Amino acid sequence: MLSRIAVNPDLIVSQGGDPALLRDGLNTAVAGPVGDATQLNRWIAALEAPRADVPGATLASASGRIASYVSDIGTTRLMVQEQLSFTTARWETLREAELADGVDTDVELQKLLQIEQAYAANARVIQTVDFMMQRLMEI
Repeated sequence: MLSRIAVNPDLIVSQGGDPALLRDGLNTAVAGPVGDATQLNRWIAALEAPRADVPGATLASASGRIASYVSDIGTTRLMVQEQLSFTTARWETLREAELADGVDTDVELQKLLQIEQAYAANARVIQTVDFMMQRLMEI
């Protein structure tokens, strides 16, 4: 797989490179003093220097652009989390409303038993009245 960014082979020890070139520069002919951090300080200064990426863009350093990017990611994450919370709350509310309008089988069964008992009592009354009418007809 090809990458867009790679380490220069002149710096990799396993490929015959010399990591001291980071300190002294890639085009140096003679190695400099071991403790010289001039080149590293130039790189740090280059990263801290404010620049415009495109004409008309605001000036910002590399660390400023990274901070802005991280801030944008955090803001987006918070907005998505807020949207998720709102959607979850709305779903739960709609679910509760749906369940409230549903059939409660316990209540329906109680009503059915009451109707059955009332029917049985009425049947008994009719049976008793029929028996009494039969008795009166016999007299």
